[in-house]
Amino acid sequence: MTDITRRALLSGVTAAAAAAALGSITPQAAFADSSESPEQTFSKLSAVLTGIDQKILAPGVDPLGMNHEIYAKVNENKENADTLQAMLQKFSAADLDKKKDAVTAMMKPPKPNDPPTPNDVLGEKMRFVGRSIILAWYLGAWYDPKDLKKHFYDPAVKNLGYYSYRRYSKNVLIPHSVLSAGAYTGGLVWRAMQAHPMGYSNLQFGYWAELPPEIKAFTTPIEAPK
Repeated sequence: MTDITRRALLSGVTAAAAAAALGSITPQAAFADSSESPEQTFSKLSAVLTGIDQKILAPGVDPLGMNHEIYAKVNENKENADTLQAMLQKFSAADLDKKKDAVTAMMKPPKPNDPPTPNDVLGEKMRFVGRSIILAWYLGAWYDPKDLKKHFYDPAVKNLGYYSYRRYSKNVLIPHSVLSAGAYTGGLVWRAMQAHPMGYSNLQFGYWAELPPEIKAFTTPIEAPK
């Protein structure tokens, strides 16, 4: 089984989380030399953020349409939309073998003692928008980036206790909304758990009598035999 915790998700600890913020970008250069749509680029960015194969997130035949749903949700807010555009531009500009490094750089905060740079504000926005995207894919719910920032748990900050009895208090519980019924049942958390949501399963009748399929059956597209 894959070990994935709620705090790890809320902290944005995924395959993406590791290195320093990237430089400035030119908004007009977004997708000038690319034949793919922003939504297609978004699915590839999401694959790096979540660690799940892009063909799982946005298959050729896509009855759930989660990629479109999450992309549209980010773009409902202009500030989030502008931040996402910056993320897609950086991702598109990176060489094919450097895509993961580009996302890693977007998601890792600067070191506490690093001097501030002009990109700090954009970098912070990208980190929290990235976390919102990760949570949307895994939980089928939308956590606004500003709410994630407001409730950010940083163990390095003194006098900021996190106790189990406060977990569901109004001061700790992060506001969110379920994107849709399809997004909830299609959330990646079920794949990571090798399980399914209560009351819903697309596995064959009697599956509970056997061990769940291997994790790759949930995270890797089914390929036709050669």
